Amino acid sequence: MSFRRRLGSALGFVRPQYRYLREILILLRSRPGDFTLGNIVPYYSAWNKLAFGGGSALNDAQPWLAFAAIRFLESHLKSGMRVFEYGSGGSTAFYAKRVAEIHSIEHDSDWYERVCQSLNERGLDNCDVRYVGPRPMDTSKRADPANPEDYASLFEGFENSDFTEYAKAIDGFDDGSFDLVVVDGRARPSCAKHAMAKVKPGGYILFDNSERPHYSGIQEALAKSGWTRRAFYGPHSYVISFSCTAFWRKPI
Repeated sequence: MSFRRRLGSALGFVRPQYRYLREILILLRSRPGDFTLGNIVPYYSAWNKLAFGGGSALNDAQPWLAFAAIRFLESHLKSGMRVFEYGSGGSTAFYAKRVAEIHSIEHDSDWYERVCQSLNERGLDNCDVRYVGPRPMDTSKRADPANPEDYASLFEGFENSDFTEYAKAIDGFDDGSFDLVVVDGRARPSCAKHAMAKVKPGGYILFDNSERPHYSGIQEALAKSGWTRRAFYGPHSYVISFSCTAFWRKPI
């Protein structure tokens, strides 16, 4: 093997390690209170494989969450539980394999079709996946994605979209219906606001990418209402950057 090829091979091995270390240093500088070795150290190999290996969450039936949060879910979910999910995908199959029923809301019609096809191919019949797309927003008023009352999203291409019907899709269920509500789609502050009453006492709202600044207000509201936070900040499946998956537990 030539020197150039050996050097390229060595750099290919080092680069992911360098990026992992860089993400750890970013976390230490920006949110030292969320730094936990147990959320980071065990997951380098899994992160390297999924972040650089070209895998698919839908094909793998895996959620896009912090690895430590996925491990928590695997130990926490029980066969009799009910789950509601904002944002469908590989996670929908992941939950369906572990709980009694999963209700999932999807805003993208093409992705909705792909998810439904994947679930059917897996023979998972305890899933209720619905497409609830956004409506055009009244652009005469300035919407704030941090404000749960505005039903807005910062996601590229949806800045002028109204997610009112999407966030309110959970309203048709009785209060205290769900052991877990997953907030991992669009207009997350609005979705979390509507989810609060629908979670059983002792149940959880899962709030992914919870470190984003415009999600802080709704999480402060959860804390003021007595909900307790358990955070898993570290490597995420299928993405390079670290992020935080937070579980908010409803008071009993």
